[in-house]
Amino acid sequence: MKKIIQLGTLFFLSLNLEILASEHACKISMKEKILVLSNSIENLHPVDFFTESNCQKETINQIAKLLIKVNGNLRQDSFHQTFPEELNGIKVEINQRSFQVVKLEELIFSNTRQINHKYFSVNNLRPVGNRSFIGLKKNQDVNIICQKCDSAGEKNIKIIYYDEQTNRDVTVWVTAVFLERTALLRSKRAIMTQSSDLEKNFELQTADVENPSEYFRDFERIKFYKTNKQIDEGELLKACDLIAMNLVNYNSPVKIIFKANNLRVQAEGISKQSGKIGDEIKVLNPKSKKELIGKITDFNTVEAQI
Repeated sequence: MKKIIQLGTLFFLSLNLEILASEHACKISMKEKILVLSNSIENLHPVDFFTESNCQKETINQIAKLLIKVNGNLRQDSFHQTFPEELNGIKVEINQRSFQVVKLEELIFSNTRQINHKYFSVNNLRPVGNRSFIGLKKNQDVNIICQKCDSAGEKNIKIIYYDEQTNRDVTVWVTAVFLERTALLRSKRAIMTQSSDLEKNFELQTADVENPSEYFRDFERIKFYKTNKQIDEGELLKACDLIAMNLVNYNSPVKIIFKANNLRVQAEGISKQSGKIGDEIKVLNPKSKKELIGKITDFNTVEAQI
């Protein structure tokens, strides 16, 4: 009786080991070239990047998430070395020696002449429908059509490729947000509202943004403004975050700079109005007792034409 119990225990132990082994080892046949249509793992559709597999759904989902991170050729023997933690100990056997993963944003820049990778980046790349990948042959190309893609903003991108199974061209649409790469002002520390002397609190840094016109980029003129809200450390400075300060107060001494061609003459005057940078105000010339119109260019300084 004791021997029967031991044999039964060994049988169930062996069965459990086989089940456990099957859960941690599977095979998958990848497409020769995989075009990744999304740059986010959200709402990912793990199809079209393999031909057949006995891997569980959770494992295929994990492989799909890994492909989002790859760009280039991936060898069979390096797959586990590249993603040891992400696979959670699951052994995935790739049936090809190597396969290629291509990111759509890279193709957009290489196939669309009007887009310069130095000045733009692609964000929030999302396929329309339930496709996150396109499986292709090794030397197969796709046709990418993108209208008005020489500027930042939301775009609709058309992808056309030939499907050998259906013997016809297939069209896939993808939406994306193009970001312009430009130099912007980023705060070096937290700044309270109504703060001035802002030159020491900001530095110019390159950033990718959708609407560059929303941001304040004139570092030389930031001294003429103060904040109208609290700004966090590392935050990019927007034009709406600032208000211009009064650089000239009513009935105050001002420096008048007269300009005519290459001639530049300086005189003293009395302001008859208050104003901010770029404002035109009335200024009294004490010697001639005449009023003139001057444009505010600095603290207590106006320029006037002779």
